[in-house]
Amino acid sequence: MLLSCDEQLRADRFQFARDRNRYIAGRAMLRVVLARQLGESPEHISIESGPHGKPVLADRTAPVHFNLAHTGDLAILAISSTQVPGVDIESLERTVDHDALAQRFFSARENAEFERISPATRNQAFLARWTCKEAVAKAAGKGLRMPLNQIEVSVAPHGQPRLLSLPDGDARQWTLHSIDAGSNYVAALALLRSS
Repeated sequence: MLLSCDEQLRADRFQFARDRNRYIAGRAMLRVVLARQLGESPEHISIESGPHGKPVLADRTAPVHFNLAHTGDLAILAISSTQVPGVDIESLERTVDHDALAQRFFSARENAEFERISPATRNQAFLARWTCKEAVAKAAGKGLRMPLNQIEVSVAPHGQPRLLSLPDGDARQWTLHSIDAGSNYVAALALLRSS
């Protein structure tokens, strides 16, 4: 089996077989792709958790940064040797109270922009901004521990998103990209120039 003992134990803790199988498939895919990048066998890749739970290579000198996200049966993986990636993907079928969540997790400027969006496209607009914020938080290694209302992004309807500001960082070090994951999904990639 490709998974480490720790990964197998974590997989065993999932209550539902569907979730367990998704976790196993995602981790196996991650190991295969990382192995190709590093020239090693998948079972010899050592992955550990960073200070806030972000998966990282145990060999911190390896020139590879990665991030994995999934929703339902769809997963997205980003790997880079020159930048630190963060990815997020959400299904447009996901029902959320986007107005309440925007009030809590968007900045005042983002909320003002969001309120001008027509109700028919609000769910997609909310998820486009949300995936950008979460991708940045994941690349930063803090995940949802990072205050999302302080990660400020601009999401143009037909252009690439842009990071405007974030806590404890320089937005100029970042690039954001919308990812076409199909008509039923919204996905984003955040890239932080590695030092």
